Amino acid sequence: MLSGDASEGLHADSSLLSEKDAYGEMNTISRMNSRDTWKTRAAGPVIMQNSHMTHISLDQLKKLRAETSAGVSDCRQALEDAGGDYSKAKKLCLERAVEKAAKKADRKTASGCIHSYIHANGRVGVLVELCCETDFVARTPDFQTLAHELALQIAAMNPQNVKALLAGEYIRDPKITVEHLIKQTIAKVGENITVSRFTRLALGDN
Repeated sequence: MLSGDASEGLHADSSLLSEKDAYGEMNTISRMNSRDTWKTRAAGPVIMQNSHMTHISLDQLKKLRAETSAGVSDCRQALEDAGGDYSKAKKLCLERAVEKAAKKADRKTASGCIHSYIHANGRVGVLVELCCETDFVARTPDFQTLAHELALQIAAMNPQNVKALLAGEYIRDPKITVEHLIKQTIAKVGENITVSRFTRLALGDN
C-alpha cells in the first residue's frame, strides 16, 4: 500500500505501484485514478469501484462482445453492473441494445446496400435490401456482416416476408430473434437499420 506521504505526491491519473501480494507469490501493478483501480493479476484484470471489487477477465469481455455485438465499454459496464455474473451481463447488454434501437426507430433510412448471396451448391440465391441512415455506416464491416447474415438466414429459413424474417429465430443463436440481431447492430453503429425487402430464388421454383 502507498503511505500517506507518498499518496500526496502522486497524481491520481498516472501513479503506478508495484508491490508483493499477501502471499508474496506475484507482483501486482496498480493504476489508480479518480474513478477506479485496475489490478493486473494471473486471473485477469480486477476492477474496484466505490469500494466494491468486481473480477472481470479479458476473456469475459471478448466473449460478451462476440455474443452481443456490444462495444467494449458497454460490455465492461454490463459486467460491472452485474457484479461479474456473465449471464446477467449478457442479458443487460441485450436489453440495452433494444433500448438504444427503440430511440432510433423513427429515423429515416435512405442509405444502405443490396447484398447478394448464392448458396454453395448454386441452387439457392438471395437478394436483400438493408437500409441505414448514412453511406458511411453502409460501408462499415458491422453493417456488411449483418447484411450477409440476413441473406444466410433467408436462404436457410425461406421466410415469406420481412415480418416473418424479423420474428424468426437467428440460425446461429436460437436464443435471439433476427430482429434482436438487427437491434444489436443498431446499438453498435449508432444508426437506425431496417430491412426494406428481399427475394429468395431456388432452382426449379415456379
